Amino acid sequence: MKKAILTFICIGTITFAIAQKETNNWYFGYSSAINFNSGSPVSLSGGLCNTSEGSASISDKDGNLLFYTDGNTVWNKNNAVMVNGTGLLGNFSSSQSAIIVSWPGSDSLYYIFTVDEETGPDGLRYSIVNTSLQGGLGELTIKNILVKTPTSEKITAVCQPNGIDYWVITHDWGNNNFLAYSITSTGFNNTPVVSSVGTSANGSSTNAIGYLKASPQGDKLAQAIWASNYFELFDFDKTTGIVSHDLKLNSFSGASSGAYGVEFSPDGTKLYGTVITPGYIYQWDVSLATDDEIKASKVLVGTSAVNFNGAVQLASDGKMYLAELSSPWLG
Repeated sequence: MKKAILTFICIGTITFAIAQKETNNWYFGYSSAINFNSGSPVSLSGGLCNTSEGSASISDKDGNLLFYTDGNTVWNKNNAVMVNGTGLLGNFSSSQSAIIVSWPGSDSLYYIFTVDEETGPDGLRYSIVNTSLQGGLGELTIKNILVKTPTSEKITAVCQPNGIDYWVITHDWGNNNFLAYSITSTGFNNTPVVSSVGTSANGSSTNAIGYLKASPQGDKLAQAIWASNYFELFDFDKTTGIVSHDLKLNSFSGASSGAYGVEFSPDGTKLYGTVITPGYIYQWDVSLATDDEIKASKVLVGTSAVNFNGAVQLASDGKMYLAELSSPWLG
């Protein structure tokens, strides 16, 4: 069932210091695309994504599409394959197959980080796009640099306190280590900040499935553990890259296919988690003072009309959108 899940772009997992329009074009699923420049989502034609799970897209500060990817192929703003834009080592069936992070201080260089499916050998890698090349259509100049293998299917990014640099965060496999890699104007630091916290990612490789997201404020992380069917909440220090204070949040005990998507409200006070089957959406109030109070705040806030949820993604209009299996619309 995993390979049939329709999910969203991952660019929304980056916490920006200043809200602009870089996330206003979404290309995802099977030739699906929407634009938020008008303040409300408008369907677009011509998209070439063909993926059952993660994808990523990036626009300029004015909301003009630059490029998008499913983790294997990169398409430019004209919906054509970018020069050297094939053969990336993400996977169409990886929860978060790719995210895009701008090179700090540059208006033309971008990292594409990819993660393989279910602890696969290709692991976490990065490629670099230069959008100033090919007459502004862009070109991949560096491709598939190995960072770590194996890892889970989880990856997110948080803006550092200076509003320029980033942390790129993934979860290791076979242990309880979060790996936070720093990106500055000098490039990618291959030595991560390691935080051993929470439950270990081990057992069935399907426990690698599920999303990792940061709150818009960048001070909390949440992840979904699919096979074991639970969510976890953490604190994140944007200055040091350290993950701490784990809190396990139970999913629906009768789920036949478990925890998958996570997202925070715009003000960071609520956490949402999606259960694939049945198509449930839960909410927790993560602003409460104690762990017990947060656990007790769990509320079932929605169910999918098709009873099969994918990811949930916060958009620039302040609303969250839900992917549903084989559906022609978003929740």
